[in-house]
Amino acid sequence: MEATELRILNYVNTPYEKEVEIKSIVEDDNWGGYYIVTNNNKTSITVVKPIPLTEQWLLDFGFIKIDKDFYNLGEFKILHHINENFKWTLIYKGITLINNIKHVHRLQNLYFALNDNELIRKL
Repeated sequence: MEATELRILNYVNTPYEKEVEIKSIVEDDNWGGYYIVTNNNKTSITVVKPIPLTEQWLLDFGFIKIDKDFYNLGEFKILHHINENFKWTLIYKGITLINNIKHVHRLQNLYFALNDNELIRKL
């Protein structure tokens, strides 16, 4: 992953922790790379992996399942495509914006960019 893809509060997987929230992203001048800081570890961004977006993540974020393939959170709608080349489609204020959201951090970043609020997991 690239540092430019990630924001504080994004969820990612590391070799040490699964589904962990980023607390900060720091440039390491000693070796010229970036690392993320979580509650428990510092991890090089080079080994951080995205989390696949699933129905459970949508529900954890507070989306409400309207029917088999449709989820709603205010002005945000998500469609699940089973037999298409893409899996998740984001609809915002009735306009289809993105047809292929694959990862949790990407949905979080889009939500923030459009809504100016964080998409936080509600466990």
